[in-house]
Amino acid sequence: MFSSPSFPLAERSGTSVLAVDDDGDTARLLSEYLEDFGMNVEIAQTGAQMRAFLDRRTFDIVLLDLMLPDETGMDLCTWSKDRNPELPVIMLTADDDAESCIEGLDRGADDYVGKPFQPRELVARIKAVLRRTNDTGASSGAASAFQHDPALRRLTVGGGNAITLSDQESRLMAALIEHAGVVLSRARLLELVHAPGVDLSDRSVDAAISNIRSKLGEQRSVIRTVRGEGYVLQAPRR
Repeated sequence: MFSSPSFPLAERSGTSVLAVDDDGDTARLLSEYLEDFGMNVEIAQTGAQMRAFLDRRTFDIVLLDLMLPDETGMDLCTWSKDRNPELPVIMLTADDDAESCIEGLDRGADDYVGKPFQPRELVARIKAVLRRTNDTGASSGAASAFQHDPALRRLTVGGGNAITLSDQESRLMAALIEHAGVVLSRARLLELVHAPGVDLSDRSVDAAISNIRSKLGEQRSVIRTVRGEGYVLQAPRR
């Protein structure tokens, strides 16, 4: 799968990668190579494991093998993009024919890398995809789906019906929209919404988020809980 050129070890970049491949040896080598380039890697060997990882934490990019024991990479790519269009996906497969490449891109994949490949090539592709997604403004893309009027404390998501927020809820939504796509801890949210006469605590943040979700109804999933980290505002489902 890989060639084995020598390369210097890198400091951790903070880039979080979910590598989805059912071949244990391939997954281990992939993890080792990417970690040597300074990335943080988690391995999923089935579609079910991939779904579980994405349900409980955030990643910067997904490397997705075409062939898995329980689901196809194509179907998982479609699911991932429907769930979070801003999460980049690079398809990995031994099938490097043009039709597979086109289908992967049609399913929403951001790039397509055929096996075997050199680690440096894959790292370069990852960095290029992340640059493109950052340049197009993932955060601004998510934020643009929200119309928030702080004066009237009214919020509209994706052109739906407007909801009315309390003062605390409105302040929290303003902070989440301003930092759309970024996980904000409760402590950070408290800093962002601090104002004279506003008394918030971790518990009141959680309560306010719960109230906002209730008011959002079917769009409640736009505010996602990242276990152990905080909350992140993401684009509404299409």
